[in-house]
Amino acid sequence: MPDSRFPLFDCRDRFGQAVAWTDGTTELTYAELLEQTRRRAANLAAIGIRCGDRVCFVAENDLDALLNIWAILWSGAVACPL
Repeated sequence: MPDSRFPLFDCRDRFGQAVAWTDGTTELTYAELLEQTRRRAANLAAIGIRCGDRVCFVAENDLDALLNIWAILWSGAVACPL
């Protein structure tokens, strides 16, 4: 579901292989971040998450939380971190 309003497209196009995330052990480029976000959003769609749905999740302040939030927003749902 490409949408040029989604900020990761702009970041991927402008910065591509630049590092978007690092925590000392894991490093992701903007392109990798977008790919993982798209994969998670597809998983959400596969279980029936649709635009406007609320998705609650528990996560630490880490890469997993970031990917969850981006994927939920990508799917058009509302992210509700607990």
